[in-house]
Amino acid sequence: MTLVFPTSKPLGANNRNSREAIKDEAAFPTRVIDYLKIDIYGHEHDEIIDTVYLYLPNKLSEKYTAEYKNVTLGPAGAAAVGAAQKIVQSGGDFEGTSFKGELKNFAKAAKPSLAFGAGAKAISATVGVTGQGMSSLSGNDLSALTQGKIFNPYEEAIFSGTSFRNHSFSFKMQPKNATDVQTIYQIIHTFRTAMLPGKDGNNWLTLPEYFRIAVVRYTDNGKSETITNPGYGAGGGMLNALMQFPTKMVLKGVDVDLAPDGNYASLQSWTPGNNLTDFGPASYNMTLSFQETQFLTKESFDTVTSRNSGYFNLGNTMETEAPFPVVTPPGTPVPARANPNNDRSRSNPNYWANRRAWRRGGRGRTATSSTSRSDT
Repeated sequence: MTLVFPTSKPLGANNRNSREAIKDEAAFPTRVIDYLKIDIYGHEHDEIIDTVYLYLPNKLSEKYTAEYKNVTLGPAGAAAVGAAQKIVQSGGDFEGTSFKGELKNFAKAAKPSLAFGAGAKAISATVGVTGQGMSSLSGNDLSALTQGKIFNPYEEAIFSGTSFRNHSFSFKMQPKNATDVQTIYQIIHTFRTAMLPGKDGNNWLTLPEYFRIAVVRYTDNGKSETITNPGYGAGGGMLNALMQFPTKMVLKGVDVDLAPDGNYASLQSWTPGNNLTDFGPASYNMTLSFQETQFLTKESFDTVTSRNSGYFNLGNTMETEAPFPVVTPPGTPVPARANPNNDRSRSNPNYWANRRAWRRGGRGRTATSSTSRSDT
């Protein structure tokens, strides 16, 4: 089942309620609409169960994070890591003579810090017995007191992974007719049931559905007022390239505010004989909270040259040839071809004749004669 909200486009000049006096070439109707497409999959067969198209939320953002942890090696640790690195680069092993030789160098580098550490412990123990002064002296403290300097901490930032991204989308929905009321109810019901487990007997629960999200662009001639399925006529766009959701997602929360504008207000029918029919709230605010289920890597994202991505629906006015198919929305005017005779470069055989014409009539004038300059 495909659910779409809203199904009616903003009223444009070609709307049937607009003035008939507006000519088609002077009208600028809505031809392009971006939707957030949410596909709902079942775990049993990994097949799409439902698809929901919702208008793009007012707030859109992308966030990528990488996690690093700080490691303090100290002189001894830095020497040990350096020894291990030399062994690995030379193709040696940690049980052979090469490692034993590096251990000697490690011991030499570690000797000063270890000596100050032992001295600090002895002083701390002595001070602790007397009950006076500081009882937690470190090797760095002792070095600062005696030498006026401390050991290099040799701190490093080490990559430890990435975190699962979270996405939250808020949609404000206001029904305009009875059909919108039914659609909004079906959308809310679809999401709240998809995020919950099912029962398989008394002892088992089935897993909730998972989701895949994409930004799709619907294009038409601008004269259609309603959209039944944006999948028919959908293409790519710049936002489709920027906002990518490459992994499966789980739905962690569905928040529905039935009075987002303050006091609760409901819609009722005023049809004669049926004026008590309740059509529910006059406004809804639904917030969906998703979480990705896989770590992101460089390979998670498509490139702009992917022929199946549908990115960059920019029309045919690009200066350079794109490495991917360019989709031109219906009704886009064909740009006028440039006049090669008006080329200002000296490689143009008519350059000198044109130059005289430009001087007489200005930069926008082109010589009518195509005679090139004689070499004699």
